[in-house]
Amino acid sequence: MVAKDLKLPEGIARDGQGRLVVAESAARQLTRIDPKTGRAEILAGNLPIGLKGTPGVPPSFIPTGVAVGPSGTIYFASDIENAIYTLTARP
Repeated sequence: MVAKDLKLPEGIARDGQGRLVVAESAARQLTRIDPKTGRAEILAGNLPIGLKGTPGVPPSFIPTGVAVGPSGTIYFASDIENAIYTLTARP
C-alpha cells in the first residue's frame, strides 16, 4: 500500500521526482504523496472538483484528471466548471 485514508481519490499522476499527485475529490484538494515513505502533503485545497450528484440519482463518477508536465506544472480538470487549471507546485 502506498497511501490510505484518501478522500475519493480519482486522478493520479507522477511528478519528476517519482512522487504521486492525487486529486481527492471529496476533500476538493490535490495531494502529493511520496510512495517510498507514504508522506503526504496538500498542494492546493478548495478546488472546483468533486461534482455532487443530484438527489435521488446515482453519482456520475466523472473522474478528475491530473497530469504533470516536464517543468513540474500540474494540470487538473474541473468537473464542476468544465475547465482545466494549472498549478505550480513547490519543489
